[in-house]
Amino acid sequence: MTALIEAGYRAWTPRETRVIRLPRSKLKREIIASLTPTIAFSDYDRLPELVAMSRSPLSRVPDFHVFRHLDVYARIPDRALDALRLAEQRGRPRSLAHVYQRDDRVKYPGAGFEGLIGRVEGVKGRYTLVAFPGFAEQIRVPAHSLLPVAEAA
Repeated sequence: MTALIEAGYRAWTPRETRVIRLPRSKLKREIIASLTPTIAFSDYDRLPELVAMSRSPLSRVPDFHVFRHLDVYARIPDRALDALRLAEQRGRPRSLAHVYQRDDRVKYPGAGFEGLIGRVEGVKGRYTLVAFPGFAEQIRVPAHSLLPVAEAA
């Protein structure tokens, strides 16, 4: 994925921070690992260029393939990636978690409120108070369960 970004493509793969123990020691360190190894997502509008790069023997990026099913290249809607974005967000250390401000627009991709977009009314510890349209009460939602609307489709 890094090679695609360096080649000028917008590419993304969900990642998480893992704590591993060093061999033959009690020391621990954090590493960033992909949640979906070998899979990266990129803009569909540059598909012909990506296919040409994947087939070129002179390409400067490591070998890769563009996913194809029944001879059609897969087109994944942006909102279908919300579950992966949420998994990535939950895999981050709390110190790196996104802090929402009052009046930020957020999307709740979890079950029950799936796809609802609301407005942040306040923050209490690990929870965010969100006002969803049509609800009389503010809903208390764990902050790591929300996505900024700019990221959500």
